[in-house]
Amino acid sequence: MKDNFLNSAAGSFVMDMYNASDAIYISMALSIVYSVIFIYLMSWFAEVIAWCCIVLVQIGLIGMSAACFMARKLSIDEVKKTQADKN
Repeated sequence: MKDNFLNSAAGSFVMDMYNASDAIYISMALSIVYSVIFIYLMSWFAEVIAWCCIVLVQIGLIGMSAACFMARKLSIDEVKKTQADKN
């Protein structure tokens, strides 16, 4: 009965989980360690990260404004060209 279970799809899954249990336990422990490190880094560099976000958002807003202005200008030029071709 044990051999039939281990050769089935469910038994194969259980054996894979058993064989990988060490890696799973190590991953869970490291996730806690990485979370604590991330929390400390966020507390130490929160102001720097906030200013970086502010600067990047401002650059994005200026860049999108310039892109929209250029798209508008190209659209106006295209409409003028189309109207000139009709006349």
